Amino acid sequence: MNNKMKLLLTLLGASLLQIAAPVDLAAQAPEEDRERALREEFPDELDRLEAEWAQRQEEMDRELEEWEGEQARRRDEEGENFDEEAYEYERGLMARRRELAQRRMRLDVETTRAYRELDAEFQALDEEQQQYWAQRQRSDMERNEQEWEAEQQRRRDEEGEHFDEEAYQFERGMMARRRELQERRMRQEEEIHQAYRDLDGLPPRAHDQEREKLERREQGRRE
Repeated sequence: MNNKMKLLLTLLGASLLQIAAPVDLAAQAPEEDRERALREEFPDELDRLEAEWAQRQEEMDRELEEWEGEQARRRDEEGENFDEEAYEYERGLMARRRELAQRRMRLDVETTRAYRELDAEFQALDEEQQQYWAQRQRSDMERNEQEWEAEQQRRRDEEGEHFDEEAYQFERGMMARRRELQERRMRQEEEIHQAYRDLDGLPPRAHDQEREKLERREQGRRE
C-alpha cells in the first residue's frame, strides 16, 4: 500500500469518526467563555469584532506553527517516503482558509460600521424632527400670547375704565402657568428621547434591559 492510499484511508477514517461522534458540549464551553469574556471587555460591538479578529489571527498563527512543526517531524521520520504532494496541498488549503477568514472578518467589521453610520443618520433625523416640533410648539405659544395681549390692549383702549383689569391679570397668570407646564412637558420629552439615544452602542442584552427600564418609567410618568 503506497503513501497516497494510506493518506486517503486515514482521511476517510477521520471523516467517519467526525460524522459518528456526538457533539461534545464540554468542548463548546471554552468558546462560549471566550465570547462572553470579549463581550464584557469590549461592550462596543466594533471594538469586540476587532479584538476577536486579533485573537483569531493569533490562533491561526499558532495552529500553522504547530502543523508545520508536526510536518517537519514527519519529514525527518519518514525521509524519502514523506508525501510532499499532500503536504503542499494541505498547506495551500490552510492559506486559502486563512484568506477566507480574513475576508469574512473584514466584511463583518465593514457591515457593523455601515449599520452604525446608518443608525447615526436615523438618530440625527429623529433629533431634527424632535427639535422642529418643539420649536413649532414654542412659536405657537408665543404667537398666541402676542395675539391675546393685542386683543386685551384693544379692549382696554375701547372700554377704558370699564376694562376688567382683575380678569386680565388672572387670565395672564393662567397663560403663564400653562406655558410653564408645557415647557416642562417638552423638556421631559426631550430628556426621554435623549435617554433612548444614549442606549445606542450598548451590548444587545444591556440595551434591552435599559430600554425596558425607560419604558416602565415613561409609562409610570403618564399614569
